[in-house]
Amino acid sequence: MEKTSRTGDLPDGSKQVPPGGLKAHVVSWISALMRAWREAVRVDRSQLTLAASLRSTIGFVLPLILGIATGHIVAGVSIAGGAVGVGAIGLTYTYRARTKAMLFASLGIAISAFVGGITGDISWLAILVAGIWGFGAGMLVAISQTGMIIGLQSMIALIILSHFALPPALALGQAFLMLVGALFQTLLAIIPYPWYRFGPERATLSAVYRAIADYVEDPADSAINQRARGSLLKAVDTIADSSLRNPKARAFDSLLELAEHIRLNLVVLVSIRRYLKNEGEAQVNAIQQLERILNAASTILCKIADDIKRTRASEALTEPYWRMEEAISELKKATSEDEGNLLQQTLPHYEALLRDLRKAEDIARLWQEAKNDLLPEGTRRIIVGQRDPLEILRANLTLRSTTCRHAIRLAVGLAIATALYHIFPLTRGYWIPLTTALVLKPDFSATFTRGAARSLGTILGAALTTVIITILQPSHIILALLDAIAAFLAFSVLMASYALFSSFVTAEAIILITFVDPHTFTNILGRITDTVIGGILAMLIYTLWPTWERARVPFNVAERLDVQRRYLAGVMKAYADPGSISMGELQHLRLESRLAYSNAGASVERALTEPVQQRIDPGIARGLLLSSDGIARSLLALEAYLHNIPAHYAIPALRPFADEVDVLLGSVIGMVRENKMTEKPPKLDRARRLLEEMKRANSEVEGTNPDLVFVLSMAERIVDNLATMLHLLVAQYKTTSSMPALKSASPDESWP
Repeated sequence: MEKTSRTGDLPDGSKQVPPGGLKAHVVSWISALMRAWREAVRVDRSQLTLAASLRSTIGFVLPLILGIATGHIVAGVSIAGGAVGVGAIGLTYTYRARTKAMLFASLGIAISAFVGGITGDISWLAILVAGIWGFGAGMLVAISQTGMIIGLQSMIALIILSHFALPPALALGQAFLMLVGALFQTLLAIIPYPWYRFGPERATLSAVYRAIADYVEDPADSAINQRARGSLLKAVDTIADSSLRNPKARAFDSLLELAEHIRLNLVVLVSIRRYLKNEGEAQVNAIQQLERILNAASTILCKIADDIKRTRASEALTEPYWRMEEAISELKKATSEDEGNLLQQTLPHYEALLRDLRKAEDIARLWQEAKNDLLPEGTRRIIVGQRDPLEILRANLTLRSTTCRHAIRLAVGLAIATALYHIFPLTRGYWIPLTTALVLKPDFSATFTRGAARSLGTILGAALTTVIITILQPSHIILALLDAIAAFLAFSVLMASYALFSSFVTAEAIILITFVDPHTFTNILGRITDTVIGGILAMLIYTLWPTWERARVPFNVAERLDVQRRYLAGVMKAYADPGSISMGELQHLRLESRLAYSNAGASVERALTEPVQQRIDPGIARGLLLSSDGIARSLLALEAYLHNIPAHYAIPALRPFADEVDVLLGSVIGMVRENKMTEKPPKLDRARRLLEEMKRANSEVEGTNPDLVFVLSMAERIVDNLATMLHLLVAQYKTTSSMPALKSASPDESWP
């Protein structure tokens, strides 16, 4: 567990400050803002999107060059403005998702541009419309990332066009030109490019196999485990947007399904290796053979990750498979005389792992030539968490919803920002609401990180652009080429660094506006000032009405445990009564459990970036998630056993044990969700007694149930992790009047 000392530092390196007092409050805010600043200047080079950015840049600069060449500069600028708005959408989405998102965004930009143009000259109406658009964009965050981007681009179009205050006819023409630009960008995005075919699918699947290989190398590293879960979740969403009618897309679906099976079997192998190490020197040979299998699997997984990214077929591996086969053969010999041996009962996992790795490598090597006979039969896709968008919006129309509160904050922020530049004589005042819209996010960390990154990026971009243009005094063609460079760099670093993106997108916007407003560079200082005002306004609004993640942590952690409770019940049901639950249903429960873990983990980490007075106790929150992760590993091993040995024995004796664990998990969930201890602390005595009775009954019967040996070993680990959860909550409750997992931890309250 994480520990906080009296003097000490929190796990993220910031200083622990006792709650209470103005000085402590100020210090905690400064510490949180410094973390936001460090995050703002961080660059994640793995998120660079150079190839896709080239396509989006062409869609932006081509209309501009054509406008210059034909003498229709204003029309070219308008079309380019529409194209740049949707260019970012085509960077990472799959073909089908990209097309849908860009079409919706094109429509949203056109409608917003028209509404902004006809309302911009009427101050009260412009303020009202800005608030309505802000609320709508804020609510779209709840639907999906695509919804968020569509809402954001629509907001930007409304804000910019409201500045120009056009008559209805001109506003309609302007909206049409922007629609043409957005649709042109969409057309370029749906044209298949040989070097970028299935780019998002290949990138996410390669990351999955690389993350699984990293897990094999260091299964105890929590960061690696989290990365593996995150990459699998991202791959599920990405592959779900591909069409199964295309054999190549089906190949990626099969690779994802095989990755799931490979990870399940690797979880079993890692668990068995840990178990054997505890047995002592008697198992040295078995441990060595397992190490050979795992090392060979890591080599093959890395090769698969590389093959997925290649556009040409590679040579098949041979030596790692030979090493695996030899190690499996040695394990079979060592366990041939002991039928009840746990190691022998897991031999099917090693053979299944070998089979799945061979199949995955074949598909990864030959995905360019994918044909139906290469793919597993019965490929099916399970999509987790898909709900009707209108249902999601209705569910979030309450002040209890974080999304709704964010939407209200955004509406108020845009209304105030719009009012500021309508009331005061600010030449380019629309940069105030533009910055407010880009900075204000649903959580503390994102809002303050974006505020710092946007302000820094705008200042640097404006200053750099001014210097370059002043020195070069470029013609229109040179200006267009400079704008293309700025747009390409902005698209490329969008996912890697918001500060750099802000710098380049500021340069791109300034140069683009220069074509229709030659006095742009005389207002650089005003634009910088407006950006700083907009950023400060966004952060001030969040500070006055914050949504602290701490309040969401108990719900998210409880939701994680509740989903895991259902997954555990499903796995136990499959053992107690084979055939009562399908493997598809178990897969669905597993994916839901993984998503819930990701949400809970992200919630805890966001809460830990907030000012100290608002923080949760990292020891309690992370301890619960670590124990939950231990249960998950046992469930994954149990599910893998079901996959590899479908004709397993029925174990009806598991029903009472499963019911008892279900009750215990329900008690833990209740304590976390209600933030209080139950009247009578739950005990594990009955669960442990039931396990002992099953062990004794199995040993006394001639011809022991081989499945039960493995199941009981995993069940013991589930109980041990459940005991850790209860110990965390019960022990902490004895020193405080309410459960501190949801409270800021003072030095004396930290869990040792």
